[in-house]
Amino acid sequence: MPARITVTNDQAEMMYVGETPWHGLGTHLDAPSTAEEAIVAAHMDWTVITQPVYTERDKAFVSIENKLAVIREDTGKVFGVFSDRYTPMQNVDAFKFFDTVVGAGEAVYHTAGSFNGGSQVWILARMPEKFDVANDTFEKYILLNNSHDGTKALTMILTGVRVVCWNTNQYALGENKKRNGAEFYARHTPHVMNRANTAQNVLGLSKVYFHNLMLGLERLASKEFARGDLEVLVRELFHLKDDKNFEEQNKIVRYSVDEVNRLFEEGKGNSVAGVRGTAYAALNAVTEYVDYYRPVARKLVTAGVVEMIGKRFQSAWFGSGATLKQNAWDILQRMSKN
Repeated sequence: MPARITVTNDQAEMMYVGETPWHGLGTHLDAPSTAEEAIVAAHMDWTVITQPVYTERDKAFVSIENKLAVIREDTGKVFGVFSDRYTPMQNVDAFKFFDTVVGAGEAVYHTAGSFNGGSQVWILARMPEKFDVANDTFEKYILLNNSHDGTKALTMILTGVRVVCWNTNQYALGENKKRNGAEFYARHTPHVMNRANTAQNVLGLSKVYFHNLMLGLERLASKEFARGDLEVLVRELFHLKDDKNFEEQNKIVRYSVDEVNRLFEEGKGNSVAGVRGTAYAALNAVTEYVDYYRPVARKLVTAGVVEMIGKRFQSAWFGSGATLKQNAWDILQRMSKN
C-alpha cells in the first residue's frame, strides 16, 4: 500500500471526471457523477468503526477509560486512539455533508480519493460558474478535506482550477482569507452534520473570494515581467542569499531555479499572447514546477511510481507544495503592486 494515494486490492482509491489529471491515477468517469457514483468509483465506500482500547494489568486486559480506537473496518488499519468524544465522519456522510452545503445537483463531483491508507480523504466539486483571465479559463471549485486520524478537522475551501494545466491554485488572499469566506472548519463531534447551514453561510461569500482572486490574476497578467524580476522571485521563493550566485547553491536549489526559469518560457500556456512575459506566466511556472517537476524524497523514487506521484499530489494540494504556490502568489502580488 503506497504511503500517499491509497491502493487497496490493486485499486487506487480515487475517481475523476473528464480529462485525465496530471498524476494519472484513479478511475475515470465520462459523465458528471452524483455523490453515490463518485464514492463507489473512488473505492471509498468503506466505513470506520470505534473499538475500546485495552491495557494489560495483572495478566488481564482492562479497558482504558474514555479512550477509543478508530479503525478502518475492511482493512483493520488503526487510524489512531482518541477521546470517546471524538466522532468519526464516515466517507458517505462527508459526501452527504457536501451535498447539503452546496445543494444536491448543483456541483459536479470532479475528483475524490484518499491518502495514507484512508486516513485522509478529499472531494473536489466544480460549480457552474467560470471566469476568464488573459485568454485562460478558471472554474470555480469547492474542496472538502477530512481525516480519520485526527490530524485535520473537516475543512471546505474555495479554489480556482486553471483548465489548460489542470492545476489547482489554492490562492486565498493571505490574511483576509477567512474574513472573505474562503474556508470552513468543523471539529469531529456528534453535531458536525448540523453545521451545514453554517458552512453554507460561510461559503456563500464565494463571490467575494472569486472576485478578489480574479482581480489578483488580472493584476499579474497586466504586469510585464523581465528576467531580472524572475530572479528576484526565485531568490525570495527559494531563500537564496543575495551574495551567492545560483551556481553556488546546492543541487536541488539549482534544479528548482532552472526549472522555474525554463517553465517561465516553455510552460503550459505561457506562450499564449497576454500571458507570455508577465507575472502571471511566472506564477504558472511555479505552479507547474510544483505539480510536475518538484523533487520528491529519494526513498519514494525507489518505492515506486504510484507512491512518488501520490506524494507529489498530496504536497501540491495540502502540503509544502501548496505553501510554495501560496508564497509565489504573495510575492508576485507584492511585486505587481510596486
